[in-house]
Amino acid sequence: MHEYFQYDPTGDYLNPQLQGLQLVDGNYFPVATNTLPDGTVSLSSEVLGLELRLEAGKLRFYNPATGQTLLTHEEEAAARQAAEEKTQRLAAKLRELNIDPDSL
Repeated sequence: MHEYFQYDPTGDYLNPQLQGLQLVDGNYFPVATNTLPDGTVSLSSEVLGLELRLEAGKLRFYNPATGQTLLTHEEEAAARQAAEEKTQRLAAKLRELNIDPDSL
């Protein structure tokens, strides 16, 4: 099964801004759109096993198996930076306690 999704972040060319098509027997048919109680528009991708969601005008990917929204590149980079900073703070604290963090 093949899918084709279109997203127009400005809404200048597509209405609705997020659309999907699914190939069935050589023809493309619209992917069913769901509107969540909070107004988020959602389309399911069988190929990806994810939902494409239009949240506050931004395209996001949601994993229904885990119940989590996938991080954007910027969010992932910020989370990685925060984790690295926390690791450095913990290593410094261990050194203050005369514990070598590299020996753990």
